[in-house]
Amino acid sequence: MTARSIVVFFKDIDKNDIPLVGGKGANLGEMTKAGFPVPEGFAVTVEGYSRFLKENNLEVQIKEILDRIDRDNPESLQDGARQIQKKINSLRFVLRQLLKTCRPHLLPDSRLHFLTLRARPIF
Repeated sequence: MTARSIVVFFKDIDKNDIPLVGGKGANLGEMTKAGFPVPEGFAVTVEGYSRFLKENNLEVQIKEILDRIDRDNPESLQDGARQIQKKINSLRFVLRQLLKTCRPHLLPDSRLHFLTLRARPIF
């Protein structure tokens, strides 16, 4: 794993990698290492996710939405969250195509039978 990896395999991560891949990714790594039946897969790193946001100009757009939110108003917070989610979801096709293209290189024996894409940024 390089310092600038955008994906890491579950087998290569554990609870110490929460800053690298988040809690869910780290837990999948822990479960893999413990022998639980976790499908082979990978986690997108914080670096990878940040690059995705930056290269799709989402950082600026998200910041603009966050700047308009009234943090004392739950409806404003909910509306802002919906706007951000809509922007990220509009790019899911791009991300799915990227994963589909990368899959044979990530797992050459094609044992990865499905991909789950879940975009849920935390701000």
